[in-house]
Amino acid sequence: MRHKQGVWYKHLNRVGQHKNGHDRYYFRPKQFRGPLPAAWKMPAVPLRSSTFLQSYAEALTLWNTMQQDPTCTGHTQVAPGSLAEAAAMYKASHGFSLLAPATRSVRRKRLEGMIDLYGAAQVSGLQQQHVNKDLSRFDGHAARNHLKMWRHFAKFLMTEYGIADPTADIARPKVAQSDGHEPWSMDDIAVYRDAYAIDQSARLAMELLYWTGARCSDACRLGPGHVTKDGWLSFKQSKTGGQVDIPFDRPLPAFAQVDAGDLRMLHACLDAQTDKHMIFLSEGQQRGANRGSHRDEKNLSNLISMRAKGCGLQNRTAHGLRKSRAIRWAQAGSSSLQIGAWTGHTSLGEIERYCRKYSRRAALTGGAVTQTK
Repeated sequence: MRHKQGVWYKHLNRVGQHKNGHDRYYFRPKQFRGPLPAAWKMPAVPLRSSTFLQSYAEALTLWNTMQQDPTCTGHTQVAPGSLAEAAAMYKASHGFSLLAPATRSVRRKRLEGMIDLYGAAQVSGLQQQHVNKDLSRFDGHAARNHLKMWRHFAKFLMTEYGIADPTADIARPKVAQSDGHEPWSMDDIAVYRDAYAIDQSARLAMELLYWTGARCSDACRLGPGHVTKDGWLSFKQSKTGGQVDIPFDRPLPAFAQVDAGDLRMLHACLDAQTDKHMIFLSEGQQRGANRGSHRDEKNLSNLISMRAKGCGLQNRTAHGLRKSRAIRWAQAGSSSLQIGAWTGHTSLGEIERYCRKYSRRAALTGGAVTQTK
């Protein structure tokens, strides 16, 4: 990567942020296989500081040594026909590139963890029992997600290496029934609003997530440029690629009138921000952040959870705000299609569960729900 002042940092990858606000970096060449040496984890200091430059120089020196001496600690040679070779080809494949960025990131991490254990094994000998052995390291949803990685990887192996599908007869791991992230109640929203003023970034983040019902991966990149001339907040979802259009500066549909006050609150927060940028949720006021840079999705998710806990709200998350928006529209009597158009849900079945579970009270009160002031 190239630093904005012209310094070229080869093999350096940015992965989130440290708690002190500095970007988190790892030194990792694309062709490297194996666990990262400790020297490749860059310190939590500014990118152009002498401490960072010294650590980077040590990491680069270690990599040069590894290339000259394959027995050097941390380096794993890639044998022809091995799972490690196949994984490198898979990550560079067109099929892998078609996955959503967030999905690629998760799949890549799981794939590399598996390769660290079994990368030397030959693809030709891969069977169902070997996949089951790898899956046995996980339980519940983690096992399901790992199986998803294996199934997509197996399709690539079938095409490129001509083997039988080693995941064909593997059933999805069972998980405990759960409603997942807890939705926020109207009282929760009121408590949060009382705790944080409209000019604070934590308040703006909550209002944006609550009004749009967007995922963190989308909300962290929204800005004035996503507002159309006729007042829609319009964007494509990073996870599904689906189009979402939400009323932002235009008349609301009938079912959304009940929460018109939430939109007014969002605009009040945006107007109160003294440091405005091309994105709504900028980190320009945060110590150590690049001026005007946007929060990543993990940073935004952690911000909401920590600030909610700070005002006494336990187990309240950013994704819970997304569920709350869908629930509010279900309570207001909107259809599954209307809710899906607003939140971008692709599964109408999931939306219908919201409608069945949370619209009962509205049905008993003649469709009336508490109006946002």
